[in-house]
Amino acid sequence: KTAYDVASGDWSSDVCSSDLFPSHDMRSVEPRIFASLARERFLLNCFSQGLDPYKYIGSILTSKSYDEIDKALRNQLKAVVLGLFYGKTEWGLAYDLLITPEEARKLIQSVKGILAHGSRYMDKLVEDARLLGYAETAMKRRRYIDGFDSHERYIQKSARNKSLNTPIQGTAAEVMKQAVLDFEYYRELGLIVHDEMWVEVLEKDVAQRQSYVKIVMETAGSKIVPGAPILVGDAPLHMPKVVKHLSESMID
Repeated sequence: KTAYDVASGDWSSDVCSSDLFPSHDMRSVEPRIFASLARERFLLNCFSQGLDPYKYIGSILTSKSYDEIDKALRNQLKAVVLGLFYGKTEWGLAYDLLITPEEARKLIQSVKGILAHGSRYMDKLVEDARLLGYAETAMKRRRYIDGFDSHERYIQKSARNKSLNTPIQGTAAEVMKQAVLDFEYYRELGLIVHDEMWVEVLEKDVAQRQSYVKIVMETAGSKIVPGAPILVGDAPLHMPKVVKHLSESMID
């Protein structure tokens, strides 16, 4: 039973009002994978305490308590941290955050200072890709990269971005793929969106299935990156019309 039949473009008549779609997402999956691969002690300590990495970084930068970090600053630091994984420059970050390139540069340097071990790891990823001609994920999938010696700066930047992005985001994708492979109730899968898994279940089965999916997703993380502190959050419930809207938006 599936909510949407891709071949016919029709919604299944099996979907009824008693069906619900709990969505399960991996919390801060890229920073968690990065922390494990880089052995970044600051982040590993953060995750061992069950803390949000962006608020944790904010408390260090501002000398405020963890609980004093507001949503706006958290989101700004989230953009900085993920931007490091994507290879963003101060210009790209400045554009995203509506700040000056100089302010963005200082933010990037401050976060790199906190994640000093991880920053050195990222430098090594770029240098390895330059020497080997490829970057690879935790499962040794290779992405061949050229352009480091190009006369065009944007081509050099693209090569650097791929060197950072492949081991971190590529590995995060492998974790989700492993979770899908390990999921026994395949016909219940509704949507896979980035680091989220939505399943279609009867209301009476929701609690049991939520527990099962959480175990599957977290176990997939440990299979791909042993020791990675993968955490799957609580699953909000969605009605079929919400999933229908999302799927149609993605297909369009």
